[in-house]
Amino acid sequence: MAYNMYKQIGKIRESLESKGYKKDIPLEIFCRELMLIFGMRKNTAIKWSCTFEDVELIKINNNLVNFV
Repeated sequence: MAYNMYKQIGKIRESLESKGYKKDIPLEIFCRELMLIFGMRKNTAIKWSCTFEDVELIKINNNLVNFV
């Protein structure tokens, strides 16, 4: 990853909140937002989502994303 995840999570959160998503964000919406903000492909967005969860910046439960 070329981006610092800890710095980028704020951009993602802010963008999603401006669209009305604060809690229990569908994983598909979260990945789509990554694709839009960073210009990445779907597979890369899925990998990033897993990495965000691994470093405990988000929690994914039943395909719903919540920020930690």
